[in-house]
Amino acid sequence: MALDHGKDGIPVNANCPGYIETALLELWFATGIVTKNDVLKFHPLGRIGTPKDVAEVALFLASDAASFISGTSITVDGALTTAGH
Repeated sequence: MALDHGKDGIPVNANCPGYIETALLELWFATGIVTKNDVLKFHPLGRIGTPKDVAEVALFLASDAASFISGTSITVDGALTTAGH
């Protein structure tokens, strides 16, 4: 899509969140398959992300500061992917 729409001045990027404090995540924790403490034990930053963390990336990508960024994905997971999880 980035290639198809670049000449139209439309940047295309992906905002890829990890564990984010949402109602859906709380429902998943409630199943007992994995608990919040389990996630916190292996999370590199020692916390779960917030909706604001994801929104800040979206706002940046929508801003003039990101006008030359297109065709990429930004992983918003507090280094979880880098740690191999």
